[in-house]
Amino acid sequence: MTEQTERARIPFSGPSGGQTSGPPPQPPPGYRNVSSGRVRHGKPGASDKSLEEQETSTDIYEEAEAVKRDAMFTADTYPVGTSGRRGFGSFIRSHHSCIAAGIAVLLSLVAVGLAPLTIINKKEISQLSTTVDALKRCLDDMPLASNTLKHDQDHMPTAVGALKRDQSNMSTTVDALKRDQGNMSTTADALKRDQDDMRQLSTAVGALKRDQDDMRQLPTAVDALKRDQDDMRQLSTAVDALKRNQDGISATVNALKRDQDDIRQLSTAVDAMKRDQDDMRQLSTAVDALKRNQDGISATVNALKRDQDDIRQLSTAVDVLKRDLDKERNGRTALERRFHEMSKMLHLCQEGDGSSYRGTVSVTKTGKTCQRWSMLAPHLHGFQAIMYPSAGLKRNYCRNPDVSTGGSGVWCYTTDRKTRWERCDIPVCGTL
Repeated sequence: MTEQTERARIPFSGPSGGQTSGPPPQPPPGYRNVSSGRVRHGKPGASDKSLEEQETSTDIYEEAEAVKRDAMFTADTYPVGTSGRRGFGSFIRSHHSCIAAGIAVLLSLVAVGLAPLTIINKKEISQLSTTVDALKRCLDDMPLASNTLKHDQDHMPTAVGALKRDQSNMSTTVDALKRDQGNMSTTADALKRDQDDMRQLSTAVGALKRDQDDMRQLPTAVDALKRDQDDMRQLSTAVDALKRNQDGISATVNALKRDQDDIRQLSTAVDAMKRDQDDMRQLSTAVDALKRNQDGISATVNALKRDQDDIRQLSTAVDVLKRDLDKERNGRTALERRFHEMSKMLHLCQEGDGSSYRGTVSVTKTGKTCQRWSMLAPHLHGFQAIMYPSAGLKRNYCRNPDVSTGGSGVWCYTTDRKTRWERCDIPVCGTL
């Protein structure tokens, strides 16, 4: 606004100034009536009425400012004198209403500014009165608090003496508790050791009972071992009979499997022979005595030590039995291997006339693959089913033609396009 109202004053030269002629004085080039280009001011969201009131007050204020600027311009432009006073008086008379309106606007602005200040002062005065009342109440309560403090201070020596006596009694009680705690810890350690001993004893008793059960099963295992030995004697005879009768092989194999299971059970029973059955009976008696009288534990422990020595001797005997059992197992393994080889050879050999071969060989001696004789690809042949009794077999095994047709040996109907028939490398049973 200062830029808009700023005036460039032009000096005036009268007769004394030496200027006799010239253009009449012009208003300053920087002067502009603000009322013609006023800007409305107002808060967002205000009502239309408040906006109109603000515009009216702004217009009056701007007119008053214009009057003042004109008066100042006139006073600066024209020299002071009778003509100047007349011009100033005429100017005031002509703008009397504008000056009165400006004064009214100033008074209204002062009133509007003082109203919020009055309201704020009232609130502060009420807060100050509340604070003063609180201070008065605090001052009234001070004598009562002082008397209470003095009364408590008078009783402090008595309370301190009672606390000291209680502290001395507490120290005596704490010392007694510490002594009792030491005795209790010693007793607890002794009880823990006794408890650990009882647990170990119960574990040993359980192990001895299991050993006793295993020892009861030992005679049965020994009988089974004897039966196994008899079966092993009969096995050699059965092996000789296998060459004459192939049908008995399956029964003997089943018997061998049962014997092998019995031998496994015997191994378990032999491992259990490390524990002595007689010692178990003595230990059972000792355990019953322990339940009646705990003082006899030491005697029972000595008996257990002697039993342990006996168990060590029994362990030595069991080791000897294990070695014997290992020898029998090795012999049985060799027999089973021989039996397997013989049964395999029975399937891989032919009779002298080549009429009783039913083997499972499907490759010739030169490595060619066999196919079923009922097939006609990649070769053709005129043989009928009666000429090869093995025609019932669906797989591509080597076949033995019927000797009545003049055939002998074992032949293969190959899948090779260059070779139709070729012998299979099957030995004669009599040469084995």
